[in-house]
Amino acid sequence: MIGLIRFSYPALGGFKINHPDTQARIDYLYSPKRLEERFKHFELLTLPALRLQTDPDFRLVVVTGEALPANAFTRLQSLLANIPQAVIVQMPPMRHRTAMHEAVLAQLPNPDAPSIQFRLDDDDAVAVDFVERTRLAALAVQPLTLVHPYVGLDFMQGHYVELSPQGVHLAPALRPCLGVALSIIAPPNPKRTILTYGHHKLPEKMPVLSFSDSAMYLNSKHAHNDSMRGAAHEAGMPLALEVEEKMLHQRFGVDASSVRQIMSGAHDKA
Repeated sequence: MIGLIRFSYPALGGFKINHPDTQARIDYLYSPKRLEERFKHFELLTLPALRLQTDPDFRLVVVTGEALPANAFTRLQSLLANIPQAVIVQMPPMRHRTAMHEAVLAQLPNPDAPSIQFRLDDDDAVAVDFVERTRLAALAVQPLTLVHPYVGLDFMQGHYVELSPQGVHLAPALRPCLGVALSIIAPPNPKRTILTYGHHKLPEKMPVLSFSDSAMYLNSKHAHNDSMRGAAHEAGMPLALEVEEKMLHQRFGVDASSVRQIMSGAHDKA
């Protein structure tokens, strides 16, 4: 099982925000203000549950650009130091899907065996049992892979979240193929990988089984989202109640007090 995170990789294409050239995209991605926002979400949302996975048997490929500033690269290494599954891959600007395809294939632990592949944005999160649940689901649908070489697994229930100095703002989400908590089962030596197709188009390319029995992801909304903001964000998401903060900690390892501290800047002043 292998996961892919793009940490501010300056791809040629793959963004809804357009830039006139590659250097303009690099300048945008690696501006100090934007990088600080990404690092905060990466630290507070994405990484906690990856450290706490109930099934630790997976590889995590974190792809970033060769032009990532040295201080940011050092910070990235530090944040991933206690996640033994993680490997950082720096790549030059390439076509988005080509770069991600190459990164996954190069890091497959055993290319001659079937694989489970998932993607995760650097400001989203999966639940602490995501790897375990996904592997169990893959085993359950194994007969389907005898007919279809690629099969999708989609945990479609989760939460939209927004971080603020007040804490975590929360709204329920039930979206098929949102991109987070979505994976594919691929055959040995695959010609397609998790980012070969857009996540919304996955059901057009392969059978996709959806599960909605428990919250399996957090999808963040903030000023630097590349994707369009959802209606839940535009309407304003309520601040998480104490019972919801406990759920966030148990299911995703997210600590609301740390969110308040870091998003208020108290951490930087300490």
